Amino acid sequence: TGNIVEERATVVLRIARSFIRFGSFEIFREPNAKGMSGGPSHSRDDIKTALLNFVIWTSYPHIWRELAGGQEEPREWTEGENEMERERLEPSAYVAFFEDLVNKTAHLVAQWMGVGWVHGVLNTDNMSICGDTIDFGPFGFMDWFDPDFVSNGSDSDGFYRYSRQPEAVKWNLERLARVLQPLVPLSASQRILAEWDERYRRALATVVRRKFGFVCGGECLDAAGKGVSDMEVIELWDSILETMHESAADFTVSLRALGLVDVSGLAEGGGNLSGTFDACLDWILKEALGDGKTYAETHQPRIDPKRVKSVEKYLQEGLRLEQMGLSEERWRLWREEVDRWEALGQKDPEEKGEKDEMLWAQWFDKYVSLLLRDRTAAKAKGIEATEWDRRSKEMRRQHNPKVVLRNHLAQKAIALAEKGDFSEARRLLEVLSRPYEDNHRPEDVLPRRTYVARVCVTCSS
Repeated sequence: TGNIVEERATVVLRIARSFIRFGSFEIFREPNAKGMSGGPSHSRDDIKTALLNFVIWTSYPHIWRELAGGQEEPREWTEGENEMERERLEPSAYVAFFEDLVNKTAHLVAQWMGVGWVHGVLNTDNMSICGDTIDFGPFGFMDWFDPDFVSNGSDSDGFYRYSRQPEAVKWNLERLARVLQPLVPLSASQRILAEWDERYRRALATVVRRKFGFVCGGECLDAAGKGVSDMEVIELWDSILETMHESAADFTVSLRALGLVDVSGLAEGGGNLSGTFDACLDWILKEALGDGKTYAETHQPRIDPKRVKSVEKYLQEGLRLEQMGLSEERWRLWREEVDRWEALGQKDPEEKGEKDEMLWAQWFDKYVSLLLRDRTAAKAKGIEATEWDRRSKEMRRQHNPKVVLRNHLAQKAIALAEKGDFSEARRLLEVLSRPYEDNHRPEDVLPRRTYVARVCVTCSS
């Protein structure tokens, strides 16, 4: 409910390659024009140099070996190395570090997006200088797809929502770039970040290419010079997300179902495409789709319905719109938008089912056509159809988890643990240790069967 409750205390041990974050460098932030908001060490370039040298030495050893001293392996940081710590390296070492970090971070976010995972508190203090995932508190895996899914109950503005994560990460990288001056010249970091969108798209294409089971890379072409390009992979990804959204489909179940698509019996020249995805389509229609209330939940209006209810309440109590800073026109638009949204929850099940089946069949036609093109391109590279089929199915199985930590599963384990029964927590931990295996109970795999309000988690949960 979001209400405060007393909970048992606990001790959590966290392990990471490094707990140095983007935010660790903000102690070097320069004051603003009014001389305020500066970091406590904004004039200490010697400390900044020491810290960044340490990061490169310990977390980017390949750069250290190539550009920063030629040592074979990073060694322990010991007392008495002050002079060495403060000695600036070649400028190219710092630029290489920043570019490597940007690439690692782009791939990291692409992996989050590929499994429907939302960090929840994606600020500079919660981003690792190694490009790893750390400090995920009120995180969440999506059930039914919603591009505006927010996992943190405190993020009322949706600043860290699913669809905005790449943008939020870029903003954090820009903040880091500013405090790394002059070690990383701003001209160099801006040049690298100007390519962020393209770097992220390439990383996302790599991730989702595997999820779709495309064996060949974008450079793999058939005899006619055709393969499945990164652009086509991203377009197919955007298309399946839109299809999930418009059918209120569960993210994890829908993607795992792609393993049921079988083109092995289809000749190279094509044929009846629907026969290749009937089993997959049936599974999605049966197990992955939410009801009308779920559809409404994933299509929230721009204006908060609770705010509209509050205005209605005040109007009934005698307040006028102008007293609340509202015009008649704005109030009419608000009311119409919320009315349309409330009507979504009353969708006729049969009508919704017919539309959902049509949407998914259209998407599968596109998907299977690209799978066949990928198979043809693979043959041109010496990969026979049977081997392509084996690899494609295995890729889909290995890159689309069957189980994820859903909030209602976690809440069930928490409720029992609060009573002293940790059996469900241990069982769930074992299940989640093998997310790509097939042998899982349906209740661990499938979404909530009917609409239930989302479990609210915050940084204090």
